[in-house]
Amino acid sequence: MLKMLKGQEKRVDEFRQTYKCKTELSILNADTVLYLMTTHVYNHDAQWRTLRKLSSDARIDQEQKQIVIKWLKDEIDSYLSGNITSQAEFDNWHKLLCQELTNRINNEVLFGYKTIHMGKAQKIINMTFKLLSSLDDTDDYEQKFELCHIPLDNNILNWYYSNISKDVKKSRQKIWSNLEYEDYIKIQEDFRSYCSNTKYVPLSLEWKIF
Repeated sequence: MLKMLKGQEKRVDEFRQTYKCKTELSILNADTVLYLMTTHVYNHDAQWRTLRKLSSDARIDQEQKQIVIKWLKDEIDSYLSGNITSQAEFDNWHKLLCQELTNRINNEVLFGYKTIHMGKAQKIINMTFKLLSSLDDTDDYEQKFELCHIPLDNNILNWYYSNISKDVKKSRQKIWSNLEYEDYIKIQEDFRSYCSNTKYVPLSLEWKIF
């Protein structure tokens, strides 16, 4: 288990039991990673049920969806095996990945739906990293996960506005699925600042909050 998750073994184990994965829960198992990205992250965490149809014949291209998921897996694999070592490098890579994922979903996967914002893209990417952090054989990737962003959803944003950004009025609080990049990265920076005075990094704090 990652050092950053020490003390949260019970919480992580309970989460792992929801995976219902038929292959070993190892980050080195490509089938496991692809299964978790497809079943738990893309199909569930992105909350496609909230999509708004713009036409009666709206559809989701399932073949292209699988292609996009495979592309994203390859990008994350490249990050884990690559040479990004600083927060600035990770942030830049993550921003470009969110932009590309948003564009590909809007232009290649969804037809006849209202376009999605990067808020949904960050959830797919960041929840992928959360699930990967819970798998076995992660010891060599500690520094990679320390750079990761906290996945933003209703629960995390409610905690954020109650504990970090307390002065923001309810009417001005952001909705995770509609986030644009400027608001998104500001929240991530606020979480980093908060974590700098604790034993947590943003991704391990998410495990504690959740």
